Amino acid sequence: MRGKLKDNSGQNEFQDIKRAAELRLRLEPWRFDKEFTDQGGRIYYAVDTNIVKMFTNPISLKNYARFLTDDDRTCEILAWALSRFIFFRLTDSSLPLLIIPPHHKELERVFNAIAHVALADKGKFYSENLNSIVSKIKPHFDKYKRTKNMEALISSLENDTIALALFAYGGGNGPTAEMTRITDLLEKGRLLHIDHYYESSSEKPWTLPVLPVNNNQNGYETLCNYVKSWTERFGKTKEQKITPDNASNDAKVLAHLEWINRDLGGDKKRLVLISGDQALHKTAGEYKIDGEQTFADLYIRDPRVFMATPDFILYKREGKIVGDLIGWLDTFFANYQPGISNKRLHEISKLGGVEGNKLAKEFLKKSPDCISKLREDWQKHVYLTAMEYGFKSTEDQFKDFLEHIEAKDDVDEVKREINSMISEVVINLWKSASYTGLWSMVEELNDLPNKPKSADQLPLRGIPVLRLPIVNNILEKLTSTLQTEEIIGNKTSFEQITCEEQSGYAAFLLHALAFGAKCRWKVSVTLSTLALHIAKHEAPNDKLSKGVEPITGNEAWYLLAWATRHTAKTASELSAVKQYMKKAISCKAKALKAIGIDSDGYDIRYESEFVAIHMTYHLFRIFKGETIPDGLEIPPLSQCQSRIVELLEELELENLEKEYIRVMLKKQLLTYLFSILLLRQFKEDETGMEREIQDIPTKWFPEFEIIMGSKELRTQTCLTKPIYDVACYFYGTAKKKQQKHDCAEDVNKILNKDKVKSCYLMPYDEEFYGFLRDIVNDYCKRCNS
Repeated sequence: MRGKLKDNSGQNEFQDIKRAAELRLRLEPWRFDKEFTDQGGRIYYAVDTNIVKMFTNPISLKNYARFLTDDDRTCEILAWALSRFIFFRLTDSSLPLLIIPPHHKELERVFNAIAHVALADKGKFYSENLNSIVSKIKPHFDKYKRTKNMEALISSLENDTIALALFAYGGGNGPTAEMTRITDLLEKGRLLHIDHYYESSSEKPWTLPVLPVNNNQNGYETLCNYVKSWTERFGKTKEQKITPDNASNDAKVLAHLEWINRDLGGDKKRLVLISGDQALHKTAGEYKIDGEQTFADLYIRDPRVFMATPDFILYKREGKIVGDLIGWLDTFFANYQPGISNKRLHEISKLGGVEGNKLAKEFLKKSPDCISKLREDWQKHVYLTAMEYGFKSTEDQFKDFLEHIEAKDDVDEVKREINSMISEVVINLWKSASYTGLWSMVEELNDLPNKPKSADQLPLRGIPVLRLPIVNNILEKLTSTLQTEEIIGNKTSFEQITCEEQSGYAAFLLHALAFGAKCRWKVSVTLSTLALHIAKHEAPNDKLSKGVEPITGNEAWYLLAWATRHTAKTASELSAVKQYMKKAISCKAKALKAIGIDSDGYDIRYESEFVAIHMTYHLFRIFKGETIPDGLEIPPLSQCQSRIVELLEELELENLEKEYIRVMLKKQLLTYLFSILLLRQFKEDETGMEREIQDIPTKWFPEFEIIMGSKELRTQTCLTKPIYDVACYFYGTAKKKQQKHDCAEDVNKILNKDKVKSCYLMPYDEEFYGFLRDIVNDYCKRCNS
């Protein structure tokens, strides 16, 4: 029995030896990189999405820092320290960590998901009255003053919403803390899309190679070939956890990494990707570059590599600095075998069972206390790391907060202090949500193997016309031109707008609209949702001029409906969109009532959106075979058509609308009007439409022609232009043969099977655009036969 216990003890000790060998091997690339930089080389670092996650939520990826028999708390501290070092110490302030496409889209999804949860987190706080919360927590603090029992205080407050306030001190866990850290990265410019990085000292127009969009077909083909090769390599990786989507994204990332480094080959520069993804490491490690070194050896780094950097943390023993982590591990192994080779370390890392136990005995025989010293020194190392990077424990946060509260004289001051701290967190959330969308502003090649977009590529979709009490000039320019640079390209725009309207409602909606102009509708959904939260909790306190509608959230509901409709994957998701529009109407009525106007909330813009929702239902039905459930009150296409005509006639008579608003609404309505006419005639094969086919184009096609020919307003999009061209072919009022021929050519040019892929947004777009192309081509064939 004793013998078995002794064997188990030896096995546990061997596990520490094995982990030390594994860590020492992981640290080796640091020496390789140092040799490169010592010889005049320059390394640019890119980060995988998982490294950003490790910074924002170290608990979730604590295994990236696991060593020896570390408990979860130790791993969390090291993960936090590693990510802090990578983002704020690895490179100087002029060199951010770079994002390789399509990782920027992964980050966008991550950031938006966190923002949504953080908003709910904040919502829970506001769901209770602040006075109630203060009165609830005060007895706990009073009790602590008497007992000084911190553990009891933490336990009593564990489930209280006061936890939100603690995040204002910069620590903690949860979505609000994650959002605060995201803000830190983005606001300080520590993350940047690789195509945006420009080094002023560089002699080239760009520091790193950027694939031209309009030329250099060879460069494009080379990149496509790299994507194909990496996709095949990932297909051979025997890693159960890797999903097809992740493999596809990683293949594109490594293809860009290879393409850029091939181009940099003679420049003594290297782009290195930091990633904790073991499937990626394995795939890259199986690709030999020069017969000896693998792609992973050259261009991929595990985050733990940077623990070897001397200024990550200096290891001390008995008050003396004895070297870096590599030196410390080498000293440990020297007790067993001086000058131990990497080959032997690999052998140790693969041992197990009896052989491992035997090795542990050899270690202990030569140096009986070496393993206990290893554990003891490592704990000191972790302690120093925690001190160095200031990772606060939950208890530390409560102590800080308690000291802050104890300094106040009365409950009212405590309440004001909590409210102030919460406002600080909310402001960070505002900025984070805005900065998050910067990833979507990049015009790069991220959808390989699709062809590069040409300079005259049409925008995917237009945006709704909003009415806001301020920023009207910016709003009109954005809606008319779809140019977003003034809003999102300028980080100060958010603060400038909040100077006029302090709640941030208008700032959020304007930014949400700008992201919609770039067809980043998920970002738009996030910002619209935050605007709604502000409308409910913040805006009612704003002082508005007499006669100005108070902020009730109607415009946020309208934009949320538009944005959500453009992200729908199935018809069933549209029921929420209809509810959003009903909310917009009721909030509009409430706003008008507040300034003395009795109204049911009617707005022609909202009515136009209801038409768009009904049309979207029908497009899902026609092209994806989805059934519209009973009871949803979705009118048939013929009734949708009649409603559009009513709204167009109303616009003709309405003189109060600004011209750009009238044009944008007409564009939307006319696009759907002629879509319905084409669908009813050529897809639904309706009969008895002869009069409609004659009357509608006679009255409304000239209007469509004028709007689409506008030079001042951006009315042509991937949706409006092909529908206009097909309508021109079938319903154009001029019957000249050449005009019909020109329209047919335009249709085939924009709806070319390869080019039109860049226009896909909705799940049914491929089938819908194919329908438009086919009806023109079939008709042309019949006419020519």
